[in-house]
Amino acid sequence: AALLQNSDRPVFGTDMVGQSLYKTDFPERFYLVLGNEGNGIRPEIKKLVSQNITIPRFGKLQHTESLNVSMAAGIILGQIFSEK
Repeated sequence: AALLQNSDRPVFGTDMVGQSLYKTDFPERFYLVLGNEGNGIRPEIKKLVSQNITIPRFGKLQHTESLNVSMAAGIILGQIFSEK
């Protein structure tokens, strides 16, 4: 938490409600916080998030509660690095 509090970099956090990953412009340097599948990001860390992002769900997957955190990380990082 101290690292995020004392930084001028934006903090992106994953959430079920947020801006689509595919419509988000990521700066050169930032922090990415991924919560666990059941409870999301801890409340004390969530307060430090400057923008929530979400992985859009399509078709029958719209009712999925959450993705495995490693799956979500792969999707998010793949998208970020494909833009660079």
